[in-house]
Amino acid sequence: MTQTDREKLAAEHPDAWIPVSAGEVLDGEVTDIDIGYSEVSGHNYPILTVTDGSGVEVKVFCFATALHNEVYRKQPIPGERILLTYHGTGEAKIKGQSPPEIYRLRIAGRTPESYRRVYESLQPRGAAADVARSQLSQLPPPLEHAGALDA
Repeated sequence: MTQTDREKLAAEHPDAWIPVSAGEVLDGEVTDIDIGYSEVSGHNYPILTVTDGSGVEVKVFCFATALHNEVYRKQPIPGERILLTYHGTGEAKIKGQSPPEIYRLRIAGRTPESYRRVYESLQPRGAAADVARSQLSQLPPPLEHAGALDA
């Protein structure tokens, strides 16, 4: 999608967060999560409703693959403050494909337990798998988190 296309979409949908230039940021609180459906891809995608610091509510339609995956990995929930940054367009992995739109999602105040959930979903590989599993099972409970944005 070109910058001109993004500008046109943003003008047509003022209630949606459609960043036009790399570096644009949405900083606010998730107030709702819904599900949309793309007839183009044939898949569901998350729709986040976010209220920014000035009280303006916008919807983030997470149908772009990179944004969808970022939201799916982090799974923000209502009540959490997010910082969503648009980093522009990357390079297509295969010639002729559309290049990815790159986003970064950070969430404030996540507990250490929520990070552990991410690592528990990963599986160690190779000969180190048994050693890694035994080490994970011996980890102490997580320490308190100071509430900074996650990395």
